[in-house]
Parts: sequence; C-alpha cells; structure tokens
Amino acid sequence: MAAEPDPLIATDSIRAVFASEQFLPGYVLLYPVPQIGDLHLLQLEPRTRFLQAMALIGEILAIECRALRMNYLMLGNLDPYLHAHIIPRYSWEPEIYRKGPASLYPEELRTQLPKGFTERDLKKLKDRVRDRVEQGFR
Repeated sequence: MAAEPDPLIATDSIRAVFASEQFLPGYVLLYPVPQIGDLHLLQLEPRTRFLQAMALIGEILAIECRALRMNYLMLGNLDPYLHAHIIPRYSWEPEIYRKGPASLYPEELRTQLPKGFTERDLKKLKDRVRDRVEQGFR
C-alpha cells in the first residue's frame, strides 16, 4: 500500500502530507518551509506557526478520526530535518501496539489499511480532514 505522500496543505511556512502508510488512518507528517534541522533553530514566529499548525491539524484529526488520543512526535533521528508525526490512536488497536509508539507496529501491519477500513473510507476521511484543515488555515 505504500505510495507517494498525499498532500494535505501547503503554505509559505508549512507543508503537511498524509503519510504514505495509513495503518493508522489519518497519520500526517508536518514540515516547516524551508526545511531546517531542529525546532530550536526556527525563529520565534515560524516556530510558533509550526507548532500552531501541528496543534490545529491534531485537533482536526482527533475529531474527524474519532481518535482515542493523538500522538505528536518530533524525533529527527532517521531524517535529519525538522518534521512532526501527527498520529491518531484508536480504541480498536491491539493493546500491545496501542500503548506504545506507532513504530512498534510490525512492517506487515504498517503496509496495509486496518481490517474493515477500505480505500474508499480512507479517501472520505482524507477529504473531510483536508476540508477542515483548509478552513482552519484561512
């Protein structure tokens, strides 16, 4: 199922995409524009815009995905530039994975949609999230 990331929104200061692997539907990656190494290297205004965008996208995902909770991760260990993972977490997730970081999911589960969730469901979810995010950035 891995494909090119699906754009969510792009402004002069941020870019957000749906992650190519949607094993947790609604998984989004957020980047500052231009790219920079770490959060502390951003000046106050762009740093504030980045964090506000992360919070707004997380709030919209929480509502539209009916998430149990939201995970926000900024690690920078693999990709040496600032980016945030905004990940809805669900009550239907197996407890062994739900209680830890999404990266604990085995690869065979990360490359497919969750059981009972179709490509059509995913498209509807992405469209709803995209509409709400576009409204929030006006």
